[in-house]
Amino acid sequence: MDSHSFRFRTLPAQAETLSVYNAEHAPFRLYGLYPHKQDGLFARMPKEIAGKISEKVSLLYTNTAGARLRFATDSRTIAVGAVYPPMTFPSERSVALSGAGACCFDLYVDGAHCQVMSPAGLIQRGSVMSYELSDGQYESAVSFEEKRMRQITLCFPSFVNISDLFIGLDKDAVLTEGTRYVNALPVVFYGSSITQGACASRSGNTYPNILSRRFSFDYINLGFAGACKAEEPAIDYLCSLPMQLLVYDYDHNTPSVEFLRETHLRGLRKLREAHPDLPIVLLSKPNQHNGKEEAIRRMRVIEESYRALQKESAAPVHFIDGQQIFESHDREMMTMDNTHPTDLGFYCMAEALSDVFKLYF
Repeated sequence: MDSHSFRFRTLPAQAETLSVYNAEHAPFRLYGLYPHKQDGLFARMPKEIAGKISEKVSLLYTNTAGARLRFATDSRTIAVGAVYPPMTFPSERSVALSGAGACCFDLYVDGAHCQVMSPAGLIQRGSVMSYELSDGQYESAVSFEEKRMRQITLCFPSFVNISDLFIGLDKDAVLTEGTRYVNALPVVFYGSSITQGACASRSGNTYPNILSRRFSFDYINLGFAGACKAEEPAIDYLCSLPMQLLVYDYDHNTPSVEFLRETHLRGLRKLREAHPDLPIVLLSKPNQHNGKEEAIRRMRVIEESYRALQKESAAPVHFIDGQQIFESHDREMMTMDNTHPTDLGFYCMAEALSDVFKLYF
């Protein structure tokens, strides 16, 4: 669909005063997405790779977690129009709890949060979650009193598929490229539903997005709810990616301590061979409530990987004990369900990682 055929249907007061732009064209810049759409959808990796990893990843790789749009404009109105093809989520409590972070765009202006771009007609149904718009078209707008240049970052939702994105601006508005990130190569986050963004109240509150804003870096979110297990095709794909730093955070998705021990260091050694100088951050799961004894055993496995990498190479490797992350505030406030972080939990994760990121940004 091009900008000439897209019409804002639920914003009649603004529609006639807006110029409509396809967000895939300059001067807009998309970040955090695979460069080519897959089956007409924005995606985070190639379809063939997702299919090789697992059936579940093949359902999740087109979810737009971590994607961002950046531009600058003096428009007093910014309208967002997107097309959401019909979809059904895998049965995940994390999705059920995710709310606006799962399905809505989140707008930042000059680096500060502005508003969740919540459309009318968004519906949540059933125990197997699906989000539907009456006609598959998502529309929302924000207005400002003052006409001045603003730096815009639009964070995509974490758990929906999107085929098209359009931006509506005042017809007399100036539109330019937004400020670029400081890094030429992205940071890559590989992990679980927590990495993907469940259960942030809005997509800008995921821990990768918090860190990205704090240090102005670009990143790719390869979090897949319940589906990150360091499978060989997944590790091979990570090995193929140019990146500045890797956060390796899939502890939550492994079915057992033994599985984690079997896969964790093996995958890291392959990654180190492909990226001899890459800084790698190892993170154990930030969960002290359920099965704490097992969580500590898992943490020890990851710590062993850390020690092994330290001995085998002089390249930077960092270890963060997830068991300590939720100790800084009231435990009851850290998660939605004893696993998935609240916004405060995500903030504490970003705080725990910030000391490492300060070394590189």
